[in-house]
Amino acid sequence: GLVILAIILRAQRIRQALRISQADRRELRGANALLALEIEERRMAETQLEKAQSELARSSKLAALGQLSASVTHELGQPISAMQNYLKAAEFDKDNDERKNSLERLGGIARRMVSITRQLRFFAQPGQSTMEQVDLIRVWKGAFLLVEADLKQKGVKLKVNIGEEKIIVLGNRLRLEQVLINLLRNSISALEDQKNKTIKVDLGIERDMAIITISDNGHGLGAQTMDQMKEPFHTTKASGNGMGLGLAISTAIVVEHGGQLRAENGKKSGAVFTLELPVELPLELDDLGKKGK
Repeated sequence: GLVILAIILRAQRIRQALRISQADRRELRGANALLALEIEERRMAETQLEKAQSELARSSKLAALGQLSASVTHELGQPISAMQNYLKAAEFDKDNDERKNSLERLGGIARRMVSITRQLRFFAQPGQSTMEQVDLIRVWKGAFLLVEADLKQKGVKLKVNIGEEKIIVLGNRLRLEQVLINLLRNSISALEDQKNKTIKVDLGIERDMAIITISDNGHGLGAQTMDQMKEPFHTTKASGNGMGLGLAISTAIVVEHGGQLRAENGKKSGAVFTLELPVELPLELDDLGKKGK
C-alpha cells in the first residue's frame, strides 16, 4: 500500500512540475513574442529616424545653398552693375584723367569680386595648407601692408604694441595673415560712424601661447555671441557690404592651427578680438635640444 501511495505522490509531483514547466514555456514564448515586437518597433523607429535625419540634412543643404545663392547674387550683382555703369561712362570719357579714374574704379571692383570668390573657395577646399614655422611679427607686417590703405582712407589711428623678438608658431603664413586682415577690416567697418577712430594691436606670449589682441572703439558686439558671429553668412552689415564669411573663415583657420579665437565687448566701448596660438620652439633651438639629449 505504501508503494502505491509513493507512486501516486510521485506522479502528482511530476504532473505539477510538468504544468509549471508548460506555464514557464508559455510565459517564455510570450516574452519572446514581446521582445520580437519590441525589436521590430525599434528597427522601424531607427529607420524613421535615419529617414528624418536624411531629410533634415537635405533641407539644411538646400537652405545653405539658398542662403549662399542669395548672398552671392547680392555681393556680385552690385559690383557687376557698377562695372557696367563705369564701362558705359568710359566710352564717353574724352579726358585721360577721367578715363584713368574710371579704370581705377573698375580695378577696385574686379579686386572685390576676386575677394568674394576667394572667400567661397576657402569653404570648397578647407584645410589644404602646408604648415611650417612662421614668425607672427612677419605675419602682422604682411597683414598690415594689405590694410594700410584702408586705414588711411577711413582715417583710423593704429596703435601697435609689438616687441622685436620673434614669436614662432607652426602654421601657414598666408592663412594667418588672412585672419588678421579679416579682424582688422572688421574693426575698420565697426568704426564707420565714429569720430575718433582707433584700433589697438597687441602681440605677446602668455603661458606658451602667442596672444594677438585687436581692439577698437567702435559700436561693440552688442548682444551678439562669438558662436553667432562665426556662423557663415551671419552679418549685421547692409546688403552688398559683406557676405558674413570673414569670422567664419578666421575661426576655421585658427582651429586648423590648434588655437582659438574669442570676442567680447570692450570695457568702455568697442570690441576686443583675441587670437591664441600654441608657441613653437624655433628650429635652431629645437636642433640644439635634440643634440643635447
